[in-house]
Amino acid sequence: MTELEEVRQVYREYEERIGALRQSSRVTGGLLGMGGGPAADSCNDRFIDALRERLQAVAREGLPEEELVELLDFIYEIPARYRDDRVIYWMFLAVQGLTEPLVRQLSPACARGLLQSYQGRYRPFERLPAQKNILRVLKERARAGEMPAI
Repeated sequence: MTELEEVRQVYREYEERIGALRQSSRVTGGLLGMGGGPAADSCNDRFIDALRERLQAVAREGLPEEELVELLDFIYEIPARYRDDRVIYWMFLAVQGLTEPLVRQLSPACARGLLQSYQGRYRPFERLPAQKNILRVLKERARAGEMPAI
């Protein structure tokens, strides 16, 4: 299994768990005031931990740049599929901050490509601190090969 496939699996398992929680909350309907829904479930922490572990392994072991760009593009693109799902959407946005060490491994050319697509995906008013930081790091990497102005 490739790194991208493993990361996709982490996302898929999270999506399935959120779906199961929603289904079970419809059945129990907050029985006796218990529950709290998907946003309060520990699956959120497990998702973050599992993704952090995968991305740290990628940062340590490295990937060919083409595969790294594909992995980052997946992580940056997937929240857009869930704009109407407030639990999944905001979680998928928040975990993008975990990609910073990988962005720092990009060549300036690849960082420029990702920067352009990233800026188009997220409107400034909906960017969390994680997105603002990723944009900053992408801009730094994109300029890394430039000569300073005199």
